[in-house]
Amino acid sequence: MYSYEVISWLCGYDSGKIKKLSWDNVFAPFVIGGFARSLASTTLYPINTVRMRLQMKTYTQEEMKAKNLQGHSNAKYSSVQYKGMTDVIVKMYRTEGMTSFYKGLQPNLIKIFPSSGLFFVVYELTLAALSDD
Repeated sequence: MYSYEVISWLCGYDSGKIKKLSWDNVFAPFVIGGFARSLASTTLYPINTVRMRLQMKTYTQEEMKAKNLQGHSNAKYSSVQYKGMTDVIVKMYRTEGMTSFYKGLQPNLIKIFPSSGLFFVVYELTLAALSDD
């Protein structure tokens, strides 16, 4: 929400001042809202990637054989076990490089931009409906 308000101010858009529904009144909050949420998501994406890696259940080679599971074709990924957040960051950086922290960002942005844009259009229309003016 903060990034939306700041970007709106930087673009010269007055939040909550919609008097009537028009293309400009819908387009501006849609683009600004989509961009603001995408920017915030991109900034926090590495933390979410590390969190997801910590939440994944990992098995040793012996556990995989005992449970009759198929591992990743590359041996370095099939038995990765993490001991904590720092361990995840170090292993991801060493084995996959810096881009591993942003894996899956494009589909996430494709999902986030329109939904956030629509959210902020409704937000602006609600602010206008609730205003005393």
